[in-house]
Amino acid sequence: MPRAHAPRRSLALATTLGGLLLSLSLGAACKKDAPPPQEPDSDPEVKFEEPPVKPLDPKVEEAETMMSKGLYQEALDKMDEELVDRPDLADLHYGRGAALSFLGRDEEALGAYDRALELNPDLVPAIVARANMLAFALGDFEGAAPGFDRAIELAPKYAPSYHSRGVLRLDSNDIAGAVADLSKAAELNPKNANTLYVLAQAHAANEDAAAALDAASKAVELEPGLTGADLRLLKAKLLLANAKPEAAIAEYEALAALAPEAHDVRLQVGRGILQAGDPQKAIVHFEAVATALPDQPAPLVNWGRALAAAGDAKGAVEKLDAALKLDPKAAAAHVYKIEILAADGQCKPASKALAAYKKSGGEGESYDRAKAASESCKG
Repeated sequence: MPRAHAPRRSLALATTLGGLLLSLSLGAACKKDAPPPQEPDSDPEVKFEEPPVKPLDPKVEEAETMMSKGLYQEALDKMDEELVDRPDLADLHYGRGAALSFLGRDEEALGAYDRALELNPDLVPAIVARANMLAFALGDFEGAAPGFDRAIELAPKYAPSYHSRGVLRLDSNDIAGAVADLSKAAELNPKNANTLYVLAQAHAANEDAAAALDAASKAVELEPGLTGADLRLLKAKLLLANAKPEAAIAEYEALAALAPEAHDVRLQVGRGILQAGDPQKAIVHFEAVATALPDQPAPLVNWGRALAAAGDAKGAVEKLDAALKLDPKAAAAHVYKIEILAADGQCKPASKALAAYKKSGGEGESYDRAKAASESCKG
């Protein structure tokens, strides 16, 4: 069931593992934070464990189903209708807050959660949702932490509390605490791909590439289709971190097959394959994106890099010149062109390209890098 403003995966923010770019985003809604319901068993002697928290009012469950389908306003309308007859039911105020948070009405959502907790101070989903709101929508990490602690105290088997506190700890650079919390969340709900995704990044931040890859692999198994594209991208990067370039390339190619028209994904696929050491396979992806987006310099720049890695300096410079025609101030195109010319022993063209870069406004670290390449040329 969706829990408003629980941390969810994305490809937005970054942390590194040995230079490997990984991604993490806070502040969107988790697709499925709650443990799945127990399946019925044919043996009447079997006794099931109590659920980690008391089930919510059926009308709230209906609203959450609506929210899982993107029907946020309809869910809010349902909660408002129910509150006319039952204004003092905490569950309904919690459901109302969830709908409001999905609609981006954060302050109103916070008020709804506060009202829910006035009516029932021990309503764990509302405690977690309020803490999520404080941390990941309003940026109040310090104010959010006690809420997660309280929820864990009340319901020590409720996975979303550990998930959210783990993300908070990871973002606060408490890596050991993040690994512990996210591992607990994954233990309690091993079917949550979001938790495994963030756990992989916590292991990566802890410089445990093998554990990170294990978590990411489990996440991909849970969500192998297009909705798991971000999971597969993370797994591919972690395969590289574990010195498994061939497996990484296979994972990147599988990702491209899932999203052939997603140009940003294809660029990342090409870059990953290039990093894995196969420029010819990378060129296929850069060429596809350049053809689809003829007015964008980025695919041309990357295409040029791949051609250079394949030993075609002339072709590489042609692509970089094409990128500079689209954007004369594209720093990456300038720097790579100068580096390729210098590495090919074309010192005069490299010096001329450096002058052109400076004239276009080149400065800072990128200009210093280009200048060093030009000055190191031996032709």
